[in-house]
Amino acid sequence: MPISIKNEATEQLARKLADLTGESLTDAIRGSLEERYERVSRSRGGKGRIEELTEIALRCSRRPILSDLSEDE
Repeated sequence: MPISIKNEATEQLARKLADLTGESLTDAIRGSLEERYERVSRSRGGKGRIEELTEIALRCSRRPILSDLSEDE
């Protein structure tokens, strides 16, 4: 499905990003949109990375220790 960018500054920026990253124009635009979507969705009620990492750390800390080694070993 084609999309048309009708703003010259936006098109130039997309092309500069694609040149800088070595990606195709489509991949550069898609990557940029994915990154922005993630940031916006997190800021609008989604979990932020810190919250996600905290949950992972808490889950890991509750797991049993299955090793016979002492802390010094």
